Amino acid sequence: MKKALTLILTMLILSTLLWAADPAPYNLTSYIRLYDASFSVDLASNKFLSHVEGSTYNSNTNPSGLRKTGFYYQSQELGVVGLSDTNKYDTELGDIVFTITPDSDWFYKLAGSDYRRPYGIDVFARGRTVGDNKEVDLGSLRLGYQSDVSLAPETTTIVISAADVRKYSGIWWDFVLVMDPEVDTVEDCTRFMDNDYFITASDRSYTSAVTITINTVNGETVTKSVSFPIHLEGFYKPSEFEKTTVTASFTITRVAEILRLDGATGLLSMVNASPSSGSDFTTIADYTLNTSAVTGSQNDTRKIRMFLSSSNDAKVSGGRFVLKHEKDASAPQLLFNAAMISENKGHAPESSSTKIVVFDGTDTFTPKTESTDYALPANHLVIDATTTKQKTNTWYASWVDTGSIGIALTGEILQNGVPVTATGWTSQGVYTLGGNTRALTKGEYKSTIYIHVVTF
Repeated sequence: MKKALTLILTMLILSTLLWAADPAPYNLTSYIRLYDASFSVDLASNKFLSHVEGSTYNSNTNPSGLRKTGFYYQSQELGVVGLSDTNKYDTELGDIVFTITPDSDWFYKLAGSDYRRPYGIDVFARGRTVGDNKEVDLGSLRLGYQSDVSLAPETTTIVISAADVRKYSGIWWDFVLVMDPEVDTVEDCTRFMDNDYFITASDRSYTSAVTITINTVNGETVTKSVSFPIHLEGFYKPSEFEKTTVTASFTITRVAEILRLDGATGLLSMVNASPSSGSDFTTIADYTLNTSAVTGSQNDTRKIRMFLSSSNDAKVSGGRFVLKHEKDASAPQLLFNAAMISENKGHAPESSSTKIVVFDGTDTFTPKTESTDYALPANHLVIDATTTKQKTNTWYASWVDTGSIGIALTGEILQNGVPVTATGWTSQGVYTLGGNTRALTKGEYKSTIYIHVVTF
């Protein structure tokens, strides 16, 4: 069943914006795989309890209620980041340094409230030796808010020396969710370090974000770097919980300055493009798409689609994109188009291809019903599957993309709901309309772009 996930990007004058990853920083094949089982989790679950340093992988046992068994379990894994062909590593790049950090703090948080639930992440580095093909432990980390872990660990990195890297045909880092101490589901709180952290039942998701960074470091110089931003979700006593085949994580970062107000004239101008350009898109945001991994095939044909619109409901048109003055309803309203500029290469640069899809804000998505099939808008961005062959020779498919979102003014002004073409634009926002020379009203102009991700 196709499902549309809607995200919001609000544009403001002097607003702030993103992340972009180097897809192949080591002349090696790097990948990330996120597991659906722990991508969105029950925050009261007892399946994510404490481990010990050097725990080893266990693919079969149900981990409910188990802690410090000497194992970490497949169903506890958030995902895995890996490097292939490390036996060909250029040792002059230096040591490989793995780091994982929260974007704010180690809490799942309910937006707009003080409700939060502490958590931690354990990382287990593994390698497969060249020759005898053995899987070995290369170190571990226990991070975040855990019942028996110091809040200031001695180290927050796993370092694999350049001299050792070539011993392995592949290196990977399993990162595992830890929610220990558990939630008191009667009092709706987690007790940690003499503090009570309260959560509440909600149909909205609690969220958190972490960033994984892998650097190569020679002496004090970072020679290469790649980052993987990861969005996490949790739920607590929802009235209903809908599970999809694949879960999408979409990260947006807005640029530092999108539109600029000229302090001398009080007029509005585009950054890096004149208002009359129409075809030159000014970047307002970068984005990253990651999904959970599902069992697939080497040539998986399933696709994820994305499109932009002016409506918060993917099924209903909100009209064309328009920039409106924040306070003055009588000020000119500027029509614009928005584009998704997709690298569409995940972490396989040899198959890279840049795609540009332009939207005017009116596109909609029609879900499948008993009598009709789903219908995608004419304009949409297609993301192909990235497939990797993992342990036990199983193929996994995930959908990964990085790119940017840009806007371009069309040169039209909306008057009484009707687009009218203006002429004679200057970089300060002076234009001609109906034979009269005018200037944009001083102040802030704002618009909202909704990003719809259609999963299968």
